[in-house]
Amino acid sequence: MFEGSDHNIGELYEIIKNLTKRIEVLENKKEHPKGKSNRIEKTLRELPSPSILFVDWVNTILNRVEYYLEIVFNNDLLFAIKKLLTDSLSNNTENLPIVVLNKNSNTFYYYNEEEKWILLENTVFDIKIINRINYRFLFEFNRLWYEKNAQNIRDSEEYSNLYNDYYLKILGGNRMSDDSRNQKIRKHLYGILKQN
Repeated sequence: MFEGSDHNIGELYEIIKNLTKRIEVLENKKEHPKGKSNRIEKTLRELPSPSILFVDWVNTILNRVEYYLEIVFNNDLLFAIKKLLTDSLSNNTENLPIVVLNKNSNTFYYYNEEEKWILLENTVFDIKIINRINYRFLFEFNRLWYEKNAQNIRDSEEYSNLYNDYYLKILGGNRMSDDSRNQKIRKHLYGILKQN
């Protein structure tokens, strides 16, 4: 018997055997999932391979950002991003590298570089799509508006006020948190993809 223990070696051996069997059962369940997970995997395997990888698709969206600056100026960043995504998807008749499965509300899957469909978790979605779009809007604002108007901003109160207004809009405004805006964008994209 072990010092300070109420169990003898035989009892400990039985406990270890029992735990080993339970681990094997759990590992077997993990390797052979049932139900919903199996249906999702089967559905994903049956999807046609997209004609473009996810990373390339995102880059095509980023390359269109400069054409949506005026929409930010006249509305806000959320509206412009939604319009950008809507237009990008409506102009695309190919098999997209991002899909939703109707029964999984706001759950996205994307076709990765290894040519597999995988779950696109919200934090990854935000990093791979939304944050990159946000940054591109800021970059294009600086390149296409600020650099061209820098002297006017320094010399004119009207341009200085316009700069402050536009810059605040490019940053997302002050009425909505990034998380809230990202959630609205994910919901919007889900709605569009669900219709296709």
